[in-house]
This record gives sequence, C-alpha cells and structure tokens, in this order.
Amino acid sequence: MIQELATYEALAELSPEWSELWDRSAGATPFQSPEWLLAWWRHLFCGGQMWTIAAREGGRLTALAPLFVYGQAGEPRRVAFIGAGVSDYSGILAESARAAQEVCSHIAASSTRWDICDFPEIRADSPLLSASFAPLETQRCVSSVCPVVRLPATMAEFEARLPPKFRHNLRNSRNRLRDAGAVLETALKGQDEEYVEALFRLHAARWRSKGEDGVLCSPATQSFFREACRGFRRRGWLRFHGLRFQGKLCAIVCIFCSLRRSVYYIGGFADELLRYSPGSAMIEFAIERAIAEQVREFDFLRLDEKYKYRWGATDRINTRVVIRTSESESSAAGR
Repeated sequence: MIQELATYEALAELSPEWSELWDRSAGATPFQSPEWLLAWWRHLFCGGQMWTIAAREGGRLTALAPLFVYGQAGEPRRVAFIGAGVSDYSGILAESARAAQEVCSHIAASSTRWDICDFPEIRADSPLLSASFAPLETQRCVSSVCPVVRLPATMAEFEARLPPKFRHNLRNSRNRLRDAGAVLETALKGQDEEYVEALFRLHAARWRSKGEDGVLCSPATQSFFREACRGFRRRGWLRFHGLRFQGKLCAIVCIFCSLRRSVYYIGGFADELLRYSPGSAMIEFAIERAIAEQVREFDFLRLDEKYKYRWGATDRINTRVVIRTSESESSAAGR
C-alpha cells in the first residue's frame, strides 16, 4: 500500500517508524534519517510542496522516499529529495528491493504532477539504483566521488599501510603538538554547544582568509546544524574531536558514526596552528578513535581532494539519476 505525505507535521509524526525503517535498511546513512531531514525542512527549505511517498505492508513501513516538488510558474516542475544541497548521500530507505520498486513505480505513475525528477548523490548500494521507473526514460551519470578508507582492526595495521614519509610527518606533527602543550580530545555530551560554536568560529575564519564564505556562515544553516547535531547525539552518532591549545579549542572535526561507518562531515582549525599540520593530526586522531570503536570504513565524503588519498582512500562513486516525462524531455534536453 502506498501513502503520500504532504505536510511537515505528517512526516514528523512518522519519525518513530522512520527510525525503525532506517535501522532495517541496507545502505542507510545519517543523511536519510529523520534527525537530519526534518531539521533541513525546518531551517533550509526554500519553497515547493512536500511529496513524501511511503510504502506499507501489513501496516508496517517498508520504504520511504522523502521528496518535494518545486518550480516557478512556467518552469519545469522538479522533484528532489528533502535535504538537497547539504546531504552528501540521498535516496530511498527500503527494507527490500520489492518495497523500493513499489515506491519508484508510484513516482513513475504520478508523472502528471511533475516534469523532471533529479536525484543526485545516490550511493552505489542504494535500492533506488536497482529499481525501475518504467515506462519513463532514466538517465544516469556520475554525481560525485567520495574517497573512502577501509579500516583494519588495529591502528598499528593502519599506520603500516601509510607511505613512510607521510607516516614520519604525522609522527613529527604529533610530537610538536604535544611539546607545545596541545591536547587532543573527544567531546562529551555536555560539551557539544562549546564545540559547535568553536566550529562555526574556526570554519568562518578559515574561509574568510580565502576571501570566501564557508558553508556554515548563514544563521539558517547554523540553526539546521545545531538541531541535526542534537538529534545525532541522541542517536549516538555524533563525534566531535578537538585540539585544545592553551585552554581554547583551536581545531575541530565533526564525524557522524553509524552502522560501523564514520563520515567526516566538516572541520576547521586556526591558521596560527598551520605549522603543526593540525588538519592531518585531527584526521589521524579521528581514524584512531574510529578503529577503537571497530568502525569498518572512514568516508571523506564528496570531492576527490588530493590529501584524502594520502590516507589510503579509494573512490566510491555517487550516481545522479534523472527521470523525465515525455512532455519535458525535449524542452529539458538543453538544460
């Protein structure tokens, strides 16, 4: 049975079942959780109509596609996943391929209410990639590259895999930070607000030095991030790691950890610590803590930046899926 949800209140009411479905869904990420997506709707939604599709079997929620439709008058009506822009992964939650197909078939059968479905950042293990939108045409292309490090059982094994020169530089960085009196730490629950404020400060200062705004600069984004972090703390997914120097937080990385996977979402550090290579020191510490928690992989998320491959990362490809109605195909071809 298919159910459509058209309001924030209806989607929020679904949260307990949504969380249970998340636990049963292969390939689920924090970016598909109610904690993340409801916060996005509250703080970052910029217009359109919610069109969330839920599949049920015997009353149990079996699949969920949190979507919305948007578009100005005279423009194509576009369907996107809630969380667009700030979510490194998106897609359907489904406990089975059959449930995912039921949702995708409903999207295709409802093509009179939209012109283009544009679904970027679909993970390789998403059930959406195995489903069909027949009889509509589906186009696929690379959306982004996410470098991912497979983690061994011990930190010693991990360090042995690193290039000798890089390993030597990491050791020197650790020693210099220690000699300077800097301390690496992991935030406890009561420290989250201190870490969030310090992250905003460090991230903004770093990007201002480049003449740009950081992604956390707007009040709306900051409100969204605070709410999402509170939700992730309740779920046990939030990890803030910090470097404290002279009593002040001078470097931070924000990690989301679930299903034995750690994702490095964002970080920041003070420019005055550049000579100590604080970025590398923080990543090493985050990986060390992840291995201690028996995490299987450390995901650097989008962008194939050179520094990520020093840690032994290999590429994982996110796919962009675009579905067009026959009426929109010719007019959208040039977009």
